[in-house]
Amino acid sequence: MKTNNFTQADKTVLSHLFSAEEKRVLFVGQHNDVVANVHADTIIYSGRQKGKKSTYNKAVFYYIPNPDATMRWIFSDQLKTPLFLSFYSQVNIKAALYALVLKLIFILRLQHFLARPFTVYYKKNLPLEAIKQDLKADDYTIFTGTAGLNRKAVVAFSQGKRVGSFLKLPVGRHSAQLIRKEKEQLQIVASKGFTAFTYPQQQEVTMKEALLQSNIAGGENRSLNNFGSGHTAIISEMHQKTGRKVAPQDCAYLDKVRGYLQHLSTGQRIFLSDDLFLYLEQLLHETMGQKTLSVAMSHGDFVPWNMCGTEQQPGVFDWELADEAYPAMFDAFHFVIQSAILNGNKPFDEVLKALENLRKREDIQVFMKSMGLDFDQQLKQYLLLHVSHYLLLYSQQEKLHKQVYWLLNTWLHLIAYTMNNEVSKLSRRESFVPNLFQVLNEKGINYAVLKTAGKNVLKPDPFADIDILIEKKSLDELLSILTRVNGIQRYKLSRKSNLTTLAIFFQDQSFLSLDFVTAFKRRALVYMSASHALKRRIYDERGFYRLKSSDDLNYILSFYLLNNGEIPEHYKNYFLEMDEISKFEVLSSINKRLNLGAQNLEDLIEGKEELKKNMNMKVKKMKTNRGVHQLKNKLQYMVDTMRGLFTLRGFTITLSGVDGAGKSTLLELVKTYVEKDLRRQVVLLRHRPSVLPILSAYVYGKEEAEQRSAAKLPRTGNNTSVPKSVLRFMYYYLDYVLGQWMVYFKYTLRGKVVIYDRYYFDFINDPKRSNLQLPKGMARRGYALVFKPLLNIYLYAQPDVILARKKELDAETITELNEKYLSTFNRFGKRYKHSKYVAVENLDIDDTMNVIKQNINAVA
Repeated sequence: MKTNNFTQADKTVLSHLFSAEEKRVLFVGQHNDVVANVHADTIIYSGRQKGKKSTYNKAVFYYIPNPDATMRWIFSDQLKTPLFLSFYSQVNIKAALYALVLKLIFILRLQHFLARPFTVYYKKNLPLEAIKQDLKADDYTIFTGTAGLNRKAVVAFSQGKRVGSFLKLPVGRHSAQLIRKEKEQLQIVASKGFTAFTYPQQQEVTMKEALLQSNIAGGENRSLNNFGSGHTAIISEMHQKTGRKVAPQDCAYLDKVRGYLQHLSTGQRIFLSDDLFLYLEQLLHETMGQKTLSVAMSHGDFVPWNMCGTEQQPGVFDWELADEAYPAMFDAFHFVIQSAILNGNKPFDEVLKALENLRKREDIQVFMKSMGLDFDQQLKQYLLLHVSHYLLLYSQQEKLHKQVYWLLNTWLHLIAYTMNNEVSKLSRRESFVPNLFQVLNEKGINYAVLKTAGKNVLKPDPFADIDILIEKKSLDELLSILTRVNGIQRYKLSRKSNLTTLAIFFQDQSFLSLDFVTAFKRRALVYMSASHALKRRIYDERGFYRLKSSDDLNYILSFYLLNNGEIPEHYKNYFLEMDEISKFEVLSSINKRLNLGAQNLEDLIEGKEELKKNMNMKVKKMKTNRGVHQLKNKLQYMVDTMRGLFTLRGFTITLSGVDGAGKSTLLELVKTYVEKDLRRQVVLLRHRPSVLPILSAYVYGKEEAEQRSAAKLPRTGNNTSVPKSVLRFMYYYLDYVLGQWMVYFKYTLRGKVVIYDRYYFDFINDPKRSNLQLPKGMARRGYALVFKPLLNIYLYAQPDVILARKKELDAETITELNEKYLSTFNRFGKRYKHSKYVAVENLDIDDTMNVIKQNINAVA
């Protein structure tokens, strides 16, 4: 049986539930005796308490916690069936299975092992007990509400095995306003005479600011989980009875939007809010330009978990967000979008598909045509109102649930989609980085940026990656948020025991690599305590946490020196330019940790060989690298090495083209892009693997043969012998067949990117370039055994364009070669599905490079 002390959130909820006066409640942790002379009317203990206190009545309750250990569902120790499932929306198979397991636990009377107890001693009759008596109910269960400003507790009063009434209790000022609004809206709904759906009836209750209403649910509601004709009927009837046209300047919801955006322009910004704010301002401007707007009564939170019954007889509850003048299609869009996001966190493509399915529904088309509605304009107006409202609401909350990040990401995708990405001028990389640190700070994640050396990581260098020390337990949730950010084309995760790399390829061809370090290790050696470094982290006034300077230098020294590398100059300069006091503190800290005996900081930073050896020896003697720890580290390193063979592999790119197509220029640009932007090592090969030297090397020697080959113009050889050509080709063909394995093991398996300046395709389409006369189809058939690079680029242009650049070939030859290469690439593209064959007309070098970048990002 588990017990624990109450969180502040639990105390707030329990005070509203079990006492009419919050100040008259005493909370006691795991303790058996109340302090003498207690004057509280109600005492709430953590745990199940034995015995009865004089002058107090006693009641025992249990609760099932949320993942963060706060209370979720509360029920009495006498409850025989899990009636709290009336709060639980079984909208998918996983939820239905969870409910089934809970029912089985109650049947077997095992609920006391699942839940956590607490005991209530009270003098005055408990408010909920009084309502239970008035309703002649058998029992009640409690849902403590969803964390946030809207939080309210909901109590279900049961009669037999059925819930008869629900009581809503505010947990704060904001939720009290919502309950008052729901009372008003239920009165309005009752006055309209709606027949397409049922709704709760209000009941009398003496409890202050509470709402007691009838239960309209009659059973399971699987038929209402997907948008159907019943939903359309509800929206249609509400529009028929309340719909009207208004001018934008007279539209009440646009006044609200202006107020939301005004607050957002001066208040605290949260994750993704900058881009969202720009889009919302643009949407407001566009909406104000409309002649008229269609508005009608909307439920405001029209989702499966606020509905019950069947499609033929639906019921709708929770009217607290209803309004009489919202965009006419508000509820339809809300149902589709919120269901997709909150019921499984579906990717944007699926959300978009669900919206397109809504657009194609015949009953929706009939409804929209009859009311003169435009689907796209209605979607924009829904997003404008809904997103601006919740963006302001979330900016006022201290902590955000992970589902909020799901919503923010999808909203940004949707608005960008409707606006054709016209607003944001920042690169996706530039806008992503500040949002990354907003998430880290908002989620309260324990992190510290590594290797800052005075840099502002919110504005990183164009080719820099970001290293972040982070607790392992926070990593998965953070990654689930980051990988759904708007503008990501694709991402790649690489995991080791101490390091997770997230490589992000954005839609605008920008790139960012994030290294999340969870332990300081070099192969099987732990060289520094990550937990100790996190405890000493420092908040940078620019908006992020970083390592303390001594820890940062410690990390930099260990990282480079233990890997036998040179410390980069900008790190050396930063530490050597510190004031003398800071230098002394840093040097003392490092000497104390590793007992290196360094006399000055300069010796450490210059990385002298003696210090390298000394550091290696000291690290090996650390407690974390001896005994059981040593065995564990070695096993983890072996696993990391094996995993790296599958996740860190490189790939091969080939660039081909007739002379004058611009290949040499683009080859250098591609090499720079892969090295600088994608942070990958590049190996440049010419034409073939070159395991075997060129044939003339056997006559002239390797060096002279290569000079002769480079000086000789292509396609000027005079060889006409087919037998001799076949023998020479077989020699080079053997180089491809054998050399591809050398390239694979030497470069690809080590994560390097191999770029070929020309490739085997020259033998197929232009053997004369290599002074060969080959039988037709011979080289093409030989490609079956040749390694298929992941990406193959063929650059071409019309003869007049090429001749203006280089006059080595005539127009007829250029046309013939272009046709052959294009035909080959088309044939291979259809046949070899695991590699890409892309032909690019190189007229503008920037346009060409953008196409090449897109294709590299797709395979990287």
